[in-house]
Amino acid sequence: MMKPWYLLAGMALAGIAVLAWANPVRNLEAIAVNVGTGLVGTALAFLLLNYYLPRISNAYGKRTEGITYSAIAANIARSRYRVRILSTFVYPLTSHSDYRELHDEFVNALATALRANGRLEVRILILDPASDAAKQRSEERDDDVIRRIRENLLAFHRLRSGQEVFRRIDVKLFDRLPPLSMFEWDDRASMSFYPRNKAITETSRFDFSTSTPLGTFMDDTFDDVWTDEKTRALDDYIFLHLRFRHFSTVDHRAYYVEVDGRTWVLLNRERDATACAVVSGHAPGLEISMVRDEQVVPCAYAVRDDTAPLRHAAKQKYGAFDADLVVEIDRPVAS
Repeated sequence: MMKPWYLLAGMALAGIAVLAWANPVRNLEAIAVNVGTGLVGTALAFLLLNYYLPRISNAYGKRTEGITYSAIAANIARSRYRVRILSTFVYPLTSHSDYRELHDEFVNALATALRANGRLEVRILILDPASDAAKQRSEERDDDVIRRIRENLLAFHRLRSGQEVFRRIDVKLFDRLPPLSMFEWDDRASMSFYPRNKAITETSRFDFSTSTPLGTFMDDTFDDVWTDEKTRALDDYIFLHLRFRHFSTVDHRAYYVEVDGRTWVLLNRERDATACAVVSGHAPGLEISMVRDEQVVPCAYAVRDDTAPLRHAAKQKYGAFDADLVVEIDRPVAS
């Protein structure tokens, strides 16, 4: 296929030859000047169009067939000031055999971007596994969606509890049915609607600039979900903030599970040494309260020996059951 530059040069030479033949002597110099000027103008116009047209098209967006997590990881690694993810979950941080090899690639991309840019903002919205929306999405997929979400949340918790650089990753859980999935890096983004019985990597996506009206709308949508009153922080999913009051007041964050509307606090003698000592001492007059949104709510409680009902739930949420002491937190005490 002939290249555009060759076509331009051929047309210009042909024009010079024809005009020169028409009046070979008298006007040759003027012809050369005019054609030369026209050629320069045409070349500049071609250069500008060749340079800017693809960028104009790229700014307004283009449709693509699916997206790979390797591509997402590469874009994250190059990010300078912002990474945003709105999704049911992300497969590389699950135990799914098809994506296991992508775990390190995805984590390393986050680490690379965070280390290179001290002001990089990383915000991730994952669907709340306890929400009705998660149950609905689970019914639409062959995969165990709720399990994958829990694996994601535990993976992000472990990352944030490990290397200091990962503590800058801000993760929240949202409870409404997501209208779409979105991956955003700096001024570029990619979105897709949720197909029935398909992963988001198997459906068409739309790549666009965040400076477009669509980009503004998507940013507003993300911010709306992020600040929704029912959206909760990852730490509120992992921990229950308790206040123990006896001779002194001790605040403590403990692992917990909720089974059949009942809340069970899982205390480990190494991880929760002070709380275990206070509760196992059967101190008379001990009060336990839940602290939520800066409100202190006194609760009835009881130490339980039968842990069978919650072992499975604990393994699903934390990967293992390692509690030495289990405390059931009952409904708030009437004032």
